[in-house]
Amino acid sequence: MKALDEMDNAERIKLLSWLFDKYFDNRPPKDVIEKELEKEIWGEDDE
Repeated sequence: MKALDEMDNAERIKLLSWLFDKYFDNRPPKDVIEKELEKEIWGEDDE
């Protein structure tokens, strides 16, 4: 806990963001989202 006390706010925010992304974020990876968006816009390849 002493290490947290010595961190400045920017470092704490980065740490909290990393922890959230690692343990609590259930979104699919960015490349999967981009592929789904591309399919939604342009349709399937076989159309």
